[in-house]
Amino acid sequence: MKYMVLRGPRPSDIAQMPDYDQYAADRIAEQRARSEKRILHIIKATDNPQISLEDAAYARMFWDYVIQRLPVLLDQAGVSKGSFDVLGKLWHKEFLDDVPLISVQLALIIQANKNGSRAWTRNDNNYMDALGIAVPSCDILVTEKYACDVLKRSGIAQRFETVVIRSFDDLVEGLESRLDWRG
Repeated sequence: MKYMVLRGPRPSDIAQMPDYDQYAADRIAEQRARSEKRILHIIKATDNPQISLEDAAYARMFWDYVIQRLPVLLDQAGVSKGSFDVLGKLWHKEFLDDVPLISVQLALIIQANKNGSRAWTRNDNNYMDALGIAVPSCDILVTEKYACDVLKRSGIAQRFETVVIRSFDDLVEGLESRLDWRG
């Protein structure tokens, strides 16, 4: 089953899938990369010192993950929009930080955009998605140099107590730091 998912549909399968679009994932990846680039553009274009990179990243994630579903969720919970709004920006940020996947993605977005000179690519979205799952779930994570550096600098690896290493050569050292060898 895993192989079939990774392989994708065969031409004979596509005939039975009238809405299948083999380029949908590419369009979504491009849209997400443009969205990340827009965050940095907004920060650079504003003269308002109250708008920070962190605020823009959190606002965008709040929009992506919460706002579109908010009316239904509030209605189901019996909470008015006014009661929710009064919670404020700090509560909204804490809420997002409590969701491991989103918390990791936010840390990566903020760290990747801090210097302002790095070009955001579609592949960065793949890293964000994979690391958003791996960092909170794994004890030890082997990843490439840039992601390793960003995960460590952001503090997100330490938050989830994940040992992040750059190569399999460092795996023994990572295991030793993770396991209790005293007993």
